[in-house]
This record gives sequence, C-alpha cells and structure tokens, in this order.
Amino acid sequence: MPLYDGLIARHRDHLESLPGVVSFGISADQFGQPVVLLIIDEPLYNPSSIPAEIEGVPVVVHITHGHGHFLHAPHFDRVRPLQPGVSVGPIDFLWAGTLGALIIENNGAAHILSNNHILAIDLPQLLGQPITQPARMDGGTAFDNVATLTHYVPYLPRPGINILDVALARVTLPGGVNLSPLDLGTPTNIFRYPTLGETVRKSGRTTGSTTGRVIAVGMDINVCWPLGQCDNTLKFADCIVIEGFNNQAFGIGGDSGSVVYDSNMNVVGLLFAVTGESGLTYLISPLHLEQYLMAQLEIEPPDEPPPDEPPPDEPPPDEPPAQHPWVLATFLSV
Repeated sequence: MPLYDGLIARHRDHLESLPGVVSFGISADQFGQPVVLLIIDEPLYNPSSIPAEIEGVPVVVHITHGHGHFLHAPHFDRVRPLQPGVSVGPIDFLWAGTLGALIIENNGAAHILSNNHILAIDLPQLLGQPITQPARMDGGTAFDNVATLTHYVPYLPRPGINILDVALARVTLPGGVNLSPLDLGTPTNIFRYPTLGETVRKSGRTTGSTTGRVIAVGMDINVCWPLGQCDNTLKFADCIVIEGFNNQAFGIGGDSGSVVYDSNMNVVGLLFAVTGESGLTYLISPLHLEQYLMAQLEIEPPDEPPPDEPPPDEPPPDEPPAQHPWVLATFLSV
C-alpha cells in the first residue's frame, strides 16, 4: 500500500496550485526515508514557492520539461497465437500500443487488457469495433482483426480525478492464446502494490523487455489530452513511477498498455504515461486494476501474495549502484 496514505490527498489542492507542478507523491531519499516528491516543469519553477516539508515529511524537487504524455507510437510484428507484449490498436485509426495481458473468464472467453487511450481513444463509438494485431499503423489490416472492444473507463475531465486508463476487448480469433508476455515468464494472478526501490519488468510493443525500479508511489500527474495537445490535461491519482536502469527509458511511445511485473511475475501496475524526453514512466495502481477486472469479468478472485514472499531480484551485479538524483533537488531531464 502507498506510504503515508492520505497525506497527498489532504494537500492535493495546495500542491496542484504550485507553479509548474506536473506530478507529486511519496518517494524516498538515499537512506530510505520518505519524502514528498514534486515533479516541476523547468520554465515555471519558482524555488520560493516550494515548502520545505509537509506534515514533517521533507519536500524534494525533480525538474522536468513538459507535462505527462500518454505513450503511443509506431512498429511491431504479427504474433500468433496472441501473446502479451505485442502491437494492438483499433482498426480505423493509425494508432498503436501494447497488448498488456490476456484475461480468461470462467467460461473460457479471452479478453485483451490495455489502455483506454490505446484501444478506445475515449470514443464511445468504438465500442463493438474491431481491434487488430498488429495495429493498423504497424501494417495490420482487416485480416488481422483479433478482438472486439467491449468496455473502457471514460476519462473524467478536470476537476475530476482519474485512477484508471484501461480498456477490454473480447478475443474473436479462433484458437488458443499464450498468456506469457513476450520475452518474460508465466505470470501469476496475484496483484500487489510494489515497494520503493523494487525492481520491476515489462514487455512492450516498442522497447520489448525492460527493467526498472520503483522510485515513487501514490503520485498525482497531469496528462496531456487529447494526445499531442497540452492546452488541456487530465488529472490522475495514486500512480506508481518507474525509472529505467542505466539512464535507459523503461517505456516509450507504443509501450502503453504493458502490464508491469515484479520478479515473481506478480502484477504491480499497468503502464500508461511518461514525463519528459527519456524515462519516468507512470503506472496505474494494481489495486485499482484488480478491482476493475473483478467488476467487469467473471473470473476467479486473484490469489493472495504469500506472507513471506522473497525479496525482489537485485539489479545485475555488473550494473552500477542505483543513483538517487532526486535528493539533489533535480533529476535528469525527462
């Protein structure tokens, strides 16, 4: 569960009013102590407006360039049987994202899980329309129709607060499906909230299999919508922030919709947005995602995490130690 549950909610209005704020939430310093992390757009940064602490929790700042953006972009292959980690999109749009997971109902029906902004583009007229694999922008045609859009969670315009960017499409392609994400192992049906510093992984349409670490939880973020238009933004709350290893992006355009896993292949979030140019990636909370799936589909309740679950894998030994640039008050541009 998020640390200091309720602290961000109690101070949301004040934090949103700070000049240039892009997102905010709970992170940790180099000693593992909690801090309130503010991600602020550089041109609007005003140090005098930043509080030193909130309810006794120190405030640190990460400077970035621009608001959050949903991830979308070009290129991937046709994969049969269907498998998570590959290109999908609506048949009538030059649009592409990632098939995040395949969810099997009790009656055997299979459903594609991805983002609203990938499968539905927040357009009710797309309900009942085909989803292709690969996406049309990756060469998909009507011969590649594999599913039908059945549900999505509409976005709440400001001042509403969003906690989900999710959509489902019922698989119509004959034959079986492969539940294992490309280049990863077999997933469990456990949903758990990750811990700060934990190593996580995903398989996405554009960057394939990548690993990163959790650097903040319970984050609020403003995301540009419609895509490419930052005059308007949507508010998302209770997000998880991932930083890639070795200054490599954990996710980029086209990786939206990827399910993110811990070292035991338990679900720890659904990738949906990125800030800046190179790498802070945002996830939908696994707890909100689990509740959504249980409400929409006839599926068995997910297993509970084992009480003494082993600690997550550490980064490979030849990898340099994790850096914590946020304690220096600025991150690399993202």
